[in-house]
Amino acid sequence: MGLQARPLPRPGRPPWNFGSGGGCLGAFGHRRCRKSGIRELFKQGLLRLLPTMALLSVSVVDAEAQSLAHSSSHENSVASGSSVSINSVASGTDKLYVVFVGTKSGTPRISSISGGSLTWNDLGAQCGSRNQTMIDVWWAFGSPASAFTVSVTMTSSAALAAAVEVYTGAASSGPINFTGENTNGPAGACSGGTDNTTPNVQYTVTTPSTSIGLGAVNHRQRVLTLDSSYTLLTFVQANTSGSASSITSAENAAPAASESFDNTAASDVDWVAVGMEIVEAASASAALSGTVTDDSEPDIVVGGSTIILTLTGDTWVGAGSSFDAQRQNIINGLVSAQSEGTGWNAVVQAGLAVTDVARTSNTVVTITLPAFGTYNITATETITATIPASALVTSSSAVVASPTFNVMFVPPGSGDWSGSVCSAVNPVTSTSFGAVSSVTLGHTTSGTNRLMLVGVSTNNDNFETATGVTYNGVALTLVDS
Repeated sequence: MGLQARPLPRPGRPPWNFGSGGGCLGAFGHRRCRKSGIRELFKQGLLRLLPTMALLSVSVVDAEAQSLAHSSSHENSVASGSSVSINSVASGTDKLYVVFVGTKSGTPRISSISGGSLTWNDLGAQCGSRNQTMIDVWWAFGSPASAFTVSVTMTSSAALAAAVEVYTGAASSGPINFTGENTNGPAGACSGGTDNTTPNVQYTVTTPSTSIGLGAVNHRQRVLTLDSSYTLLTFVQANTSGSASSITSAENAAPAASESFDNTAASDVDWVAVGMEIVEAASASAALSGTVTDDSEPDIVVGGSTIILTLTGDTWVGAGSSFDAQRQNIINGLVSAQSEGTGWNAVVQAGLAVTDVARTSNTVVTITLPAFGTYNITATETITATIPASALVTSSSAVVASPTFNVMFVPPGSGDWSGSVCSAVNPVTSTSFGAVSSVTLGHTTSGTNRLMLVGVSTNNDNFETATGVTYNGVALTLVDS
């Protein structure tokens, strides 16, 4: 939790209402304000209204929050200029960064953002109904190695108020359902409006049970009473009186499917409000199927079995060079829990070629096993398929496919063959060469888990092949002919 002080633009009047129903105080029963809210800070003596009336911007993170959570806030302002820098923005793994810039005048737009070696994306903008204000929103996702500066360049000069909100556990695809509103209504025109005191925006939340609603208002220098269902994240103001611009950002950790961000300004203003959904990162999973799931040792020796990996909640990286570069990594993830010298890890995993791995669709990969004549085990092996994050579009960590599969050990047997090869000689369908249409054999070995290999050779001019083999009335698998 960080506390930052900034002198009030108008001494004696805070920019939001700390009274009943305002901000985190009015929503103290909410889980994000329950233990670490502003009221608790007052109780503990950590936050006081100083005689100089310093304006405090408070960022609160609740340990009880879902995996998607607000991480930190950062802000800065310039009285007039075409650029603004926000310093010491927090680093970390898989962070979502949302940048708000509020301007006095609806003309300036963000032309570029840099920082953190990230790719920055334009989410959208909304002007005021008299073109006196603007909020421009950009975002980036990534894992900066250290704290960095966000440098924002505008298309023209203005009073600039900028805030960066940082989230963990968010989808890498960025915010969705961005909506802007002014006194003309949703996506309101930049002219012809009439100032009022109700900065608000209605927006859609696709997955309210797991997402966070994020809103921001440019209310210039007016005192703002925050929607009681929202928790304050950042307030920053550039300039005072008629040339002021501002950003007040806030979140609702339990939004509705049709979400409203409803605030009240102390007096009429040409306001802008924006809202958006911060989506929780999907929990990717993978299902393992294919003919390998009922394989025994001879099946691996002969080859032809398939391993099919089907994704849910993510997709494979794009076909072509991106996927081709991941094929060996996918093979490396096929690991046996056993470590026999002529077992899976030493023979199959080591012997698979990248050409055995095929991207069947955006969500399916099929691995076809060639023959491995040297595969020879002394106990059943259990194989786990672990898909590397580098092969996936969204996930930042490896995904373990379910279920595992076993390759059954088949112990060798011994015994004597007996029987006649003369049954059904010269049947009606045979040729004039005295062909034999079937053979009956017996074997003296009994027991379980026995491997039976039956070979049939012919010496004729008609090139007949075996069409089926049964053992005690049970059809055996025809491996080759």
